[in-house]
This record gives sequence, C-alpha cells and structure tokens, in this order.
Amino acid sequence: MLAISRVRWKWSLPIAQLVFAIACHIYDTHAYRVRAYRDQAVNNFEYYRQNKPAWPVRLSSGINFPVLVLNYPFRAADNPVIYERNGEFTAVAFGLWDVEFFCGVVLLWYGVGRRLDGATGGEHRTARLAGFVFGIATGACALHMICSARRPEVEIGTLGMGWALALTGYFAWRLAFDTN
Repeated sequence: MLAISRVRWKWSLPIAQLVFAIACHIYDTHAYRVRAYRDQAVNNFEYYRQNKPAWPVRLSSGINFPVLVLNYPFRAADNPVIYERNGEFTAVAFGLWDVEFFCGVVLLWYGVGRRLDGATGGEHRTARLAGFVFGIATGACALHMICSARRPEVEIGTLGMGWALALTGYFAWRLAFDTN
C-alpha cells in the first residue's frame, strides 16, 4: 500500500510563489507591449503610467504585498541591473530591487507555510505586537496606493488592503486570546 505523505507547506508554498513571481516578472513587459500595440498607444506616456506594470506584476505584487511594504523604503534607491535582455516584444531585466523582492517572497511564504504546518514555537507577545503594527503599516501603505491616480497602484493597493485586514485581525486575535 502506498502511503501518501502530507504536503510540507513551508517548502512548497515558497517555491511555488517564487516561481509564480519570477514568471510574472518575466511576462510583464510582453503583456504590456502586446496590449499597447493592440491599443495603438506605443510611446504614449500617459498610457504607460496607467498600464505599467501590466496585470502579471500587479497580481504578483498584490499576492505578495507585505514584501512590497518591507521593500518600499528601497524603492527610490538606485536599482543596479543584474541582468537585462530587450527584444521586440519582451524585455527581461532583473535588478537588485527584484532580487530583494524575490527573497522576501520566499521568506513570507515560508512563514505562512510554517504556520499552515502547525509550527507555533517562538512567537512571543512582542512578535505579535510587531505583527499587529506591521498589519497597520500595511494598511497605511495600501490606502496610500488606493488613493493614487495610477490604475496599477489602485489595483495592487486593493489586494494589499486584504493583506492588511488579515494581518491586523490575525495578530489582534493572537494578542487578545493567546496567553503565551
């Protein structure tokens, strides 16, 4: 008889999310360029502002919104390009900020996976309080994006508000009802 082992979320979630985030990052420019050619909006700055990043990166950024919040202070910093290739319909570029984002994705989903696997050790009241404050900061960042005039930021911020509510609610519950 073949025994089916339980899924190890702490490993499968980070790997799946990393592959998803990288695939979205690579596909982003192609999706934007195809839509821009279809809409006959090539070299149109206002179109660019309202449509870049394209839907793949918007989705990836929303799903991984807490990583964006942590990475936000470094957003305006110099982003040296590590790898770049530009073709007719696809441009692939990885900068230092992208590598930081991908590392954050792995850490975020490793933590979520550990929680799904049932790991509870080492979470003190201070960590719960920090998580609660981070949930509020996530909400502030999401609200800032929702109030933006750029459609991509509004969409990413809307998904981020879901994260903010989940994080704030989870850590408030843990603060109120856990006695550790």
